[in-house]
Amino acid sequence: MSRASDLMNPPSSYSLTVRFPSGTEFWRSERLPDVGAAISQYGRKYLVVSCERMPDGAFALNVAEQETSDGIEPAFA
Repeated sequence: MSRASDLMNPPSSYSLTVRFPSGTEFWRSERLPDVGAAISQYGRKYLVVSCERMPDGAFALNVAEQETSDGIEPAFA
């Protein structure tokens, strides 16, 4: 199933494998963050740099630490 069809018929929650610079975490989320979206973990802000569908149906997000001073709040906190 493509990401476009997922957006048209979204599941009730998504399984996310989030690859942080410090390690990998497994999350459940009602929304699938877009590439370029800001997320936060333990007060640190990260930018989603890629999102790919895994063979098991989960989505893998690769994130990079984000330096911000623009006051933009993360979409996922």
